[in-house]
Amino acid sequence: MSTSTNDPADLLTVILDLNPLAWADLESGESQEETTSLVSVIESFLIFANSHLALRHENAIAVYGASLGSSELLYSSLQAKPITTKSSQPSGSRDANTYQSFRILNDSIASGVKQLATLTQSSSMTGKQPGIVKALAKALCHINRLARENENKKESLKARILILSVSSDAPGQYIPMMNCIFSAQKSTIPIDVCKISKENAVFLQQAAHLTEGIYYQIEKPKAILQYLTMIFLPGLAARKFLNLPKHQEVDFRAACFCHREIIDVGYVCSVCLSNWQVTGGSSHPYTSHESQGRQAAGLSPTQPPEAIRAFQ
Repeated sequence: MSTSTNDPADLLTVILDLNPLAWADLESGESQEETTSLVSVIESFLIFANSHLALRHENAIAVYGASLGSSELLYSSLQAKPITTKSSQPSGSRDANTYQSFRILNDSIASGVKQLATLTQSSSMTGKQPGIVKALAKALCHINRLARENENKKESLKARILILSVSSDAPGQYIPMMNCIFSAQKSTIPIDVCKISKENAVFLQQAAHLTEGIYYQIEKPKAILQYLTMIFLPGLAARKFLNLPKHQEVDFRAACFCHREIIDVGYVCSVCLSNWQVTGGSSHPYTSHESQGRQAAGLSPTQPPEAIRAFQ
């Protein structure tokens, strides 16, 4: 995975899906090969994150946690501060052999995950949707701020986003999710998706496809470290030399504006391009070419056809 020194370093922004309901379903799977725990995945992810920093001294990483209705920045190597203790000696023999950057990353993420888990247990979080979109928006803002700060420097960072997802789609978040996808596409920021659960995520498939990222649904969650290392660890400069998996079939279905459901067939407003399961939900009422001509002539428009009127 060695790259030329002329290639920009990688800024890897990771979004951890910490939805407790999805993790509970994953832990209670039918077969042992299809089950895993949040603790096991976090331990494997920390090894992956440390490997990313070890690949190149200039590499950077930022980690966001997305729980129910909230998202927080757990760690950023560009903002990390050295750990200070009351004693000059390490707290344990294990810390004495740990590279400080790795220790800061591990401790920050572990404590951040615990805080989000505690917050999720409160009654105010009941019924909230997963905060993946919030975390993705914050990640894009974080990347944009760093890009503006380093635009005049010789050492630039090439950003990419990795989402570790266990939750299913939230159709109510379709519009903000697509806004984030288009923003990432415009900024040439690939969005990679490591899908841990069996359920496909329609919106995340579209995110990876439109931003030229990788969408991969792992078959054995307990072997997630191998998937992360072999598929998602190589940077953008190294990927052109590797035969990485590609998602052949992409689900391009959209969510309707009336019921917030993913639909196969629907009605599209010709003015605002919104999708509806039934007509009459759009802010722009149905008008045929004939009724438009009658309105232009000062006549009363005719009613829509019976097939359309039945849905109104």
